[in-house]
Amino acid sequence: MTDDDAIRMTDDLDVVVRRSPRYGAFMVAGLILGFIVAGILVMLPVDTSQLTADYSMGASMGLLMMLLGIVGLGLGGAVALVLDRINAKKAKQYTVRAEYTARRPASPSVNGTAPGRSPDQREDADQPGTGSPATTDVED
Repeated sequence: MTDDDAIRMTDDLDVVVRRSPRYGAFMVAGLILGFIVAGILVMLPVDTSQLTADYSMGASMGLLMMLLGIVGLGLGGAVALVLDRINAKKAKQYTVRAEYTARRPASPSVNGTAPGRSPDQREDADQPGTGSPATTDVED
């Protein structure tokens, strides 16, 4: 394709550039921190003789991990949201020059192949039964 076949257009665009936190990373970090705090709380020496039910250390840890993991997940998301709001205030606006190029579609070639295919790729290669087996629905 020559440069005569392409239509070029330039324009000035205003773009806003700012940093944005990855919410998933903050939430996973909060979840892991909640798990760590749950593990520490379970290991603390606490007198449980006055409790009506005896829970094993594993049951206590599982319950605390679930509860503190959810709290940590929420707090991680909240921290990311606060950081996103702070960074939105620090956003910078730039004007950039953009160049668009519109190209005309290529016409079919003389040797019978579709545009974008090499001559050794036949049109019938995509048809069922001429290469790889086709999948069909079978009723029982």
